[in-house]
Amino acid sequence: MSPDRDAVDERPTAPPFAQKLDRAFEDVRDLGNGWWLFLGDSDWMLKAHVSYEGVSFADRDVSTVRDLLLPTDLAISALEFRISLQVFLQQFHSLPHRWGWNYEPLTENIIDSSAQWQEHYLLKSTLMPTHTHNEATVVAASLRCLAISHEIAQISGNWSTSYFQEEDERYVRLADVKRNPRGENSGIRPSVDVWRLEDDAELPESIPQNREKLPHMLRGTIQMAQRLLCRGRPQDWPSLFYVMCILLLVHGDLDAYFWTESTDRAARETKKAIRKLCRLFHHTTGNMQPLSSDFDIKRYAVLVDDNELAVEHYGRMHQMWMDNREGEEDEEDADDLWENLDGFAHGMILL
Repeated sequence: MSPDRDAVDERPTAPPFAQKLDRAFEDVRDLGNGWWLFLGDSDWMLKAHVSYEGVSFADRDVSTVRDLLLPTDLAISALEFRISLQVFLQQFHSLPHRWGWNYEPLTENIIDSSAQWQEHYLLKSTLMPTHTHNEATVVAASLRCLAISHEIAQISGNWSTSYFQEEDERYVRLADVKRNPRGENSGIRPSVDVWRLEDDAELPESIPQNREKLPHMLRGTIQMAQRLLCRGRPQDWPSLFYVMCILLLVHGDLDAYFWTESTDRAARETKKAIRKLCRLFHHTTGNMQPLSSDFDIKRYAVLVDDNELAVEHYGRMHQMWMDNREGEEDEEDADDLWENLDGFAHGMILL
């Protein structure tokens, strides 16, 4: 992102890639404060609560990842926002101590690097945003999506096919709050409770809180990425590469097919939108992207007028890919980039 272009640009570019996301989330409701509602499973719906109740604020600060909490109805200063955003981003530098059981080391490194990029970019920015619905903070917006979708991953990670097999079974505690068994410094796992409700039960209301819901965050992030891609500015490419990697992890959290059909549409439409971003990225960059054995960092440096931050991060992603890939096949089209990007983001390179 170019530091002198922080303001949101609402000019139309192409049909929005994320235009179907709101309807796709009709069967999965983010109620807030760890509460979720999953509709559309035959004659039942599921209500779930992911909670760190009983965990001290001090432990949560060092052993979990919390979303960026901002007032939704009150304006805050740019300085207040920057301080809150910095606290949020710093969490991803110690991910093994927070989500130590979740990702491969390569994936943890990608997430860490994306947070570094966002921090360093803001230091160079001439304007100071006051929210993450801003092209200057599109990477932070994608990380917020991941922090929220991680709650669904907690349900998936603790689910068993033995749950709710009996007709009269209405409640299951999937997990208690506990330290990650990998060690004391590898995070705290939340408690997970699930209730099965009849489909004509009164739907619970959203819980007021100072954070946006996942569908809104996800749609806004994809739309910002699409606008940036359509401008074709090489200095934006590291941001967009990171965003696609993070959103693929969000899609992985939504892909909960083995225990609910409620997330099917949300996962499918999210994947379609990311794939469209990937195709546009391939077209816009002319395959000048890190997951290519022909990538020329010197040529990219010329394109960005030796922008040190952009060159460092784009080159870093290329080196991480080269260090972890297997085989010597070259990438020729957008489909190859999609497969490589999906494998790279999840820590296991596909060629």
